[in-house]
Amino acid sequence: MSDKIDKKELEQLNNEQNAKNKLLFDIGVAEAQKHDLLHGLYQVMTQIKETSETLEGKYGKISVSLEDGSYVLSEEKEETSTEEKED
Repeated sequence: MSDKIDKKELEQLNNEQNAKNKLLFDIGVAEAQKHDLLHGLYQVMTQIKETSETLEGKYGKISVSLEDGSYVLSEEKEETSTEEKED
């Protein structure tokens, strides 16, 4: 005869393992949804870039108000990198 834990303890272990498995499954589903959302975000960002490039080709560098569509020309700022050397 082999030693066994009682049925109540075995049931508790099984319930805990099932809860763990469900949570792992739910995490997998959430990660898949996250992947889909990130892919959707990438597509929208790509569309925004294409629209921006189209508008820039038509109007030049502009800043557009999303409230009424008005725009002002943007001044291009030259970014210069200055490196400071410590003596």
